[in-house]
Amino acid sequence: MVVLQNTVRSLFINPQLAAQLNQHGFSLYSLDGPEGPVAYSSIPPLLRLLLVTDGTVTKSLEALFNIPIKVLVHSQEPKFAAALEAALGNLKSERVLVREVSLVRTDSLQVMAHAHSLIALDLLPEELAAGLLAGQDGIGELIRSQGLDSYRQLEDIGVSRRDHALGIWRRYAICKQGTVLMQVEEWFPWNVYAGAM
Repeated sequence: MVVLQNTVRSLFINPQLAAQLNQHGFSLYSLDGPEGPVAYSSIPPLLRLLLVTDGTVTKSLEALFNIPIKVLVHSQEPKFAAALEAALGNLKSERVLVREVSLVRTDSLQVMAHAHSLIALDLLPEELAAGLLAGQDGIGELIRSQGLDSYRQLEDIGVSRRDHALGIWRRYAICKQGTVLMQVEEWFPWNVYAGAM
């Protein structure tokens, strides 16, 4: 299980909703939130779009807000898988990059998303692994620029607080031909998207 640092997370897991969104992109389910149930339909439309997107979040945010988005790398560290065994799940690799980033607007540095990733360095093409280690771009941008044929499998979504702000998170695996290459958890602050449309 991937867990964002500094996130107060209860076990508000919604795998049934994630499975339905993988298939259809819409749902009548509710999410369990810190203040009670949250109807999926009450989530701001832009957040619902981000929950189901199978592309680069950075480019999606740039298109939605018409402003450049910058990746701020807070930490990234290659580690041996043995040190992370409990967190790896379906990720099978000897070397794993543990990466914590924020996506921010370049005009105001407003945080648009936080992400925590576990990346199987041994399973990636050399150029993609090098790009990730350089820490300049988002995962989706690097995958797109390398032409890696991959897909995202949504595993779970939920509602939580981070630094006293309410947000929506999603957890997914980036896969290629059934092999998990990366596990990512993204958190989007609710207030940023609530009045954006």
